Amino acid sequence: MIAPKTPPRVTVIVATFNRSDRIEPTLRSIVSQTVKDIEVWVIGDGCTDNTEAVVAGLRDDRIHWFNRTENSGSQGGPNNDGLARAEGRYIAYLGHDDLWLPWHLENLLSLIESSDADLVHDYVAVMDPQGNHTLIGEPPFGLGYDMHFVPPSSWLHTPALGTKVGGWRPAHELSVGVDLDFLLRALNSGASVACCPGLGVVKWPSGHWKGYARDAPYPQKEAWREIETSPLESANGLLNKVAGALASKNGPGVWPSWKGLLHAWSVLKRELRWLIIWPAFVYGRERWPLRELMQRRFRNARRHLRVKRGLA
Repeated sequence: MIAPKTPPRVTVIVATFNRSDRIEPTLRSIVSQTVKDIEVWVIGDGCTDNTEAVVAGLRDDRIHWFNRTENSGSQGGPNNDGLARAEGRYIAYLGHDDLWLPWHLENLLSLIESSDADLVHDYVAVMDPQGNHTLIGEPPFGLGYDMHFVPPSSWLHTPALGTKVGGWRPAHELSVGVDLDFLLRALNSGASVACCPGLGVVKWPSGHWKGYARDAPYPQKEAWREIETSPLESANGLLNKVAGALASKNGPGVWPSWKGLLHAWSVLKRELRWLIIWPAFVYGRERWPLRELMQRRFRNARRHLRVKRGLA
């Protein structure tokens, strides 16, 4: 009699589109996790390059490849395909431009298995080509996750949560990003979220780095070499870069320093933006006429972001 197959602890879903020249460090950061009991689904969003060959070249039976026949235009479609194939006890995501530090999954598993949380996350170092690096973790004092976005590359959630919220919705139906929409629906369903206090993810937003342009920078390769060689030193170096970026914004001589003026202006814009967005949250984004107005605004913003990324 054949014993039933034991499901892996984690299913990792990597949504990708034509990143064969850059996705290898991302995948190596997954297979180098201290947690080895995983399966990985690399889901191509209608890829036309040789990503499949790169995946096969890693020669790891835990990594599986599936390519969609049509491009969905966002990570939502590939993530749903990954959820449909997932056999893990928990679900994690990693953007094809991002890297995990080796302890990422171990820390999140420890938190979700010792708490009642449905979704957990750790800290993300967001790298900017102009040096305006930031750190995303738990919400600032007085805010909840409905007003604080955390990138999916830092998430770990139960499969039941994905089923409960109905998976990822198509981008063209939404007034916010597919990742924020998933998180808001999870919160509205009563899901609890918890933060693991430690750096686990390094993110290079594609829109900032023009990720699909021919001449786009490729910092992930060097970053992965440093993480692979000395993960603790690399993590400390990343945190120092973020701290330096924050210090340069808030350092001495804010007035009349031009950097101080720019920072003050960015803070003012952010506060004014919240004054506009807060009534929308109270009224309800999905109610008429706000839904139609915000969908139009989001479609325009999405077109602009595709251009920044180097896409048609």
